[in-house]
Amino acid sequence: MKLSVIIPCFNAGQYLVQAVASVREQQASFSLTTEIIVIDDGSTDGCVEHLQGSDLKILHQDHQGASAARNYGMKEATGDYLLFLDADDVLVNDAIELLYQKLMQKENTAVALGMAEEFISEEIDAKTAAELPKKEVPFGAFLSGCCFGKKEELLKVGFFDTTLNQAGETVDYLARLRNSGLSVVQLDKVTVRRRIHLTNSGRVLMQGQMQDYATIIRRRLLAQRMSNKK
Repeated sequence: MKLSVIIPCFNAGQYLVQAVASVREQQASFSLTTEIIVIDDGSTDGCVEHLQGSDLKILHQDHQGASAARNYGMKEATGDYLLFLDADDVLVNDAIELLYQKLMQKENTAVALGMAEEFISEEIDAKTAAELPKKEVPFGAFLSGCCFGKKEELLKVGFFDTTLNQAGETVDYLARLRNSGLSVVQLDKVTVRRRIHLTNSGRVLMQGQMQDYATIIRRRLLAQRMSNKK
């Protein structure tokens, strides 16, 4: 059995090596071959130039955003299972084993969701770090490093919405997953460490993110009204 870890990357070269290493350094007691798919989303920082390894599949596209990059990765993935990871985040050292074991507890489970915790990136000075908002307790409803599922089931949810590229695309995908009727289980353990830095997409693109969220809410309300009319 094979796992495909899908990592979209846009000008995140200073963090990407750590993300890939966190996949390679997993401690696991089961046999699950891993392929790491990095999608270079039109980066200008040469982020993939120093990546090597037989477990790596590097894809290139013109800059289209994280949604299109993840979709490209999903289409090229050869694994039986998928795990999404952002280029600036890192898996905890037993994340894959925890998620896989949770997924396999019940036969018909399609997706296992983990928890995330935040940390301030090491290059941030103490004064700036004190001013950056950071969640102090683990949290759910997060995609990167937390969404582990059977590929054939995740494809039923569909691809990421390329019109939502301001961080709202992950909220939309998780909402569609929750409403898909697939069996989704929640793991109450941290599987990913989310890096807080000065160029987080949610921080830099805050206005667009709010617009994405408004679009998602309108779609959900419309879908609910249509369902109620049936």
